[in-house]
Amino acid sequence: MFRLDPRADEIAFLRELGFTPLNTLGVLSRADTFGEGAFGDTDPLDEAARHAQVLAQQLSSTVMTVVPVSGLLGQTAHCGQVTEHDARTLQQLAHINGFPLADLLDSDAPEPLSEGDRNRLLGNYAEYGIVYGRDHAAGGADTLASWMMHRSGVPQLSRVLHEAFRFYATLGRADRLLAEFDTLAYTHPARDHIRTVVHQARSDSALLHVWVFRALKGLLKEDPNSALVAELTALLKQPTVAQQLGLPAEAPHQQVRAIAQQRLARVQHHAIQGGSAAEDTALAVLNQVYTAISRS
Repeated sequence: MFRLDPRADEIAFLRELGFTPLNTLGVLSRADTFGEGAFGDTDPLDEAARHAQVLAQQLSSTVMTVVPVSGLLGQTAHCGQVTEHDARTLQQLAHINGFPLADLLDSDAPEPLSEGDRNRLLGNYAEYGIVYGRDHAAGGADTLASWMMHRSGVPQLSRVLHEAFRFYATLGRADRLLAEFDTLAYTHPARDHIRTVVHQARSDSALLHVWVFRALKGLLKEDPNSALVAELTALLKQPTVAQQLGLPAEAPHQQVRAIAQQRLARVQHHAIQGGSAAEDTALAVLNQVYTAISRS
């Protein structure tokens, strides 16, 4: 989580911990105060969203994406703090704009509001919720709360966490378990049997995503600029085999197999040339993936 741009030492720290774009999410916090704030010429949440896209590209080797979030808007909407009284109070400010509204919120006598109502609005809605929430207050507390939750960025944050991160978290756990098996294969008294289990796991197509995950994690750590990063990422992120190969989801099986065979030949050619240890591992995994697709 960061307010504007993350510092170089923060990014370095994340990488030292072994974090990758598969398990790291950037949150641009206090997005409702971004840029010139609520009294600027542009909507600060829109500005924050544009900046988040730029950051996501700049930090693509570190984070999956960057989500702009206004925690205050989300908290007020989610925790039942939006009241009908607040909606009516905001409607009283509908005709006051720009500097007169800013002065009113900073005044010792904030007519037509009471000091208590002004303080409550600032505490629960901040300037953004007051300035932009006025347009939605006429619909009552429910409409106002729905708008605040939508604009807060919390639903988007929740979707990323539950849809994308859940999959990668599962892969991460499986990867750690298999790494433990690898260690036991050399240290445990039953190592001969464990090696058989490990061998079976390595040839099981159901675990291909785990090997791709491991190869990508190693490549991001040792050689993040490798051309193979995008290829491995697509294999994990895209929902269908056709899309993993850069084809439309409805591409015919014959075309999918043909592309897989082309990629298999390219991977085998690059494997002969050699590269870094991480690239060699990635090429071996890609060889396994494309062979499986070609035969399916």
